[in-house]
Amino acid sequence: MFQSWPVTDDDQAPPEPPALLSREGAVAVVTMNRPRYRNAQNMAMTYALDDAFAEAVRDDAVKVIVLAGAGDHFSAGHDIGTPGRDIHQPFDGRATVKWEHAGRPGAEGTFVREAEAYLGMCRRWRELPKPTIAMVQGACVAGGLMLAWCCDLVVAADDAFFADPVVKMGIPGVEYFAHPYVMGPRFAKELLFTGERVPAARALAMGMVNRVVPRASLRDEALGLAAKIAEMPRFGLLLAKRAVNQAEDRMGLRDSMDAAFGLHHLAHAHNSLSSPDHLQGHDAKSMAKGLKLPMDLELSPSELAFRDDARRWLADNVPEGRLSGDTADGFRALRAWEARLFDARWAVVSWPEVFGGRGASAVEWLLFEEEYYRAGAPQRIAQNGIFLLAPTLFEFGTDEQKARVLPRMAAGLDVWAQGWSEPGAGSDLAGVSSRGVRDDARGGWRLTGQKTWCTRGAFCDYLFGLFRTDPSSERHKGLTYLMASLRAPGVTVRPVGRLDGEPGFADVFFDDVFVPDADVIGAAGEGWTVAMTTASSERGLTLRSPGRYVAAARRLVELVRRHPSPHPALRDAVARVHMEAEANHLYTLQTVTKVQRGEALGASASINKILWSELDVALHDAALALLGDRAELVAGARLAEDDGAWMKGFQFALAGPIYAGTNEIQRNVIAERLLGLPRK
Repeated sequence: MFQSWPVTDDDQAPPEPPALLSREGAVAVVTMNRPRYRNAQNMAMTYALDDAFAEAVRDDAVKVIVLAGAGDHFSAGHDIGTPGRDIHQPFDGRATVKWEHAGRPGAEGTFVREAEAYLGMCRRWRELPKPTIAMVQGACVAGGLMLAWCCDLVVAADDAFFADPVVKMGIPGVEYFAHPYVMGPRFAKELLFTGERVPAARALAMGMVNRVVPRASLRDEALGLAAKIAEMPRFGLLLAKRAVNQAEDRMGLRDSMDAAFGLHHLAHAHNSLSSPDHLQGHDAKSMAKGLKLPMDLELSPSELAFRDDARRWLADNVPEGRLSGDTADGFRALRAWEARLFDARWAVVSWPEVFGGRGASAVEWLLFEEEYYRAGAPQRIAQNGIFLLAPTLFEFGTDEQKARVLPRMAAGLDVWAQGWSEPGAGSDLAGVSSRGVRDDARGGWRLTGQKTWCTRGAFCDYLFGLFRTDPSSERHKGLTYLMASLRAPGVTVRPVGRLDGEPGFADVFFDDVFVPDADVIGAAGEGWTVAMTTASSERGLTLRSPGRYVAAARRLVELVRRHPSPHPALRDAVARVHMEAEANHLYTLQTVTKVQRGEALGASASINKILWSELDVALHDAALALLGDRAELVAGARLAEDDGAWMKGFQFALAGPIYAGTNEIQRNVIAERLLGLPRK
């Protein structure tokens, strides 16, 4: 399919095509295939892309072309430092009538090469006679911008970011200089002057991208849009595309690019005369360094005041003794505690005030969590609602749903169970089989099926979860995100006893249970997209804040001081988990910095999930080793340390690597989406 190129990324590995072409119905997908190097564009990739585009255009069955990047990033730009860099190799002209650039002295070789391979090719692809869609995830930097901008539409994942940092090289912008036309002159100047990342949400506001979607549904969303466009007449699409492109050119796009290209090569010539090379001595590492996020560990005066207020209130109000949300009496007591938190506006500090919150920042929320666990406050029975369902409602819920659900959730009046797992669908959330059948007469859905491992479901009031509402669909499609009352006719809640005798879980059975349309979150059939928001919250910041483990590490240090161990390995284990708790805390602060800059967590939430779940096991494992035989003493035993809290915590910690998506699955996510490793 593609021309063979002599340069490979790894001389020890068999060469792989630098671009791939596949077809799904009337949609061709052209994929950049250098994930190991974040799809950095060398000449081999450029010409392989051109081959793929040409083949897609020649295929009469193809009406729309999607451009994608393999791995976790769309493209980190032009290749300025990988083993496959091939700028000095000869190649034929396609976009321009050119002479050979290789070996030419001075500015000649660079000018001829970039006029053909960078500016010329992108102009050529802009004029493809079929609509094109860039499907962007992760980094879209410098030369990556050119590939996205020459497409007609851009669909970005919520973890995507855009940057053109080449002013750092003394260069006024990448060769395909569309900046003022895709985002406006002022934003273009900010992008160039600062070289900073622009997160997908801001790129959408600028008009640089058409749609922003959750990372997990990027492919489905982009291909769905392409399929919808493909329903239009082929010739009508061609004429519409040409009309808009010609209008842009009449507004000066093409002339502006020519002018900027001259300035671009003035910069190259200046760099060659005044610095080590035409890139001012920069390479991929030095350019990437400027895109890394700084971490600010200093608290502002207002943040310190917030922390002190939380500390004082908790010191005066935290109930004594250990309360368990897994018993009926303990659940009632903790429901009262939730109401007390709500009355003082400490239940949901990060929520808007209209729903009972304080409008606190992400940093202030972390500070509250640290103080909460530092004070030894009890577990939050409302956590499934406030940390998982609420972020989903804030993003996808209607105003009516927010007003109806959120205040009662925050006050502990309605406590929510999570309805993800089923007997045949554990970590594989897309495998759910519980059904929802449309009831047009009543305006809603009739639910049938079973949800399992519903935490504290025996005592909760409501459940949220996914139900398959399109019986002909498979996997991620045809799912709807629904809220259901556990007191509704047809619902059976069956407590599941644990080894300690407490019903910490429940099976929930639905037998023709009616749920009105008012309790659908998002659009019917779009439940997977909605659910990814909940899953990201579950694995990322909210479900397990680092304050929980920092407090546990401090308690562990106090325990080893009371019961010093003669074994160096055990003392090392205590020191190691204490450091890991601090590392988890710092990693979370880095994540908060990303969130504050408008970036989505995306697949990086899987790293956080592995960190806190395995840290929790290690903390309690070290404590039990210190306690020796007494570790097995449970609450109420005369010599039980901390009333058996360490054994109780250990039993709960063992579930951590399983719930919120098993750690084996999370490692696959990290390998494929963050590291760009192949599935097999």
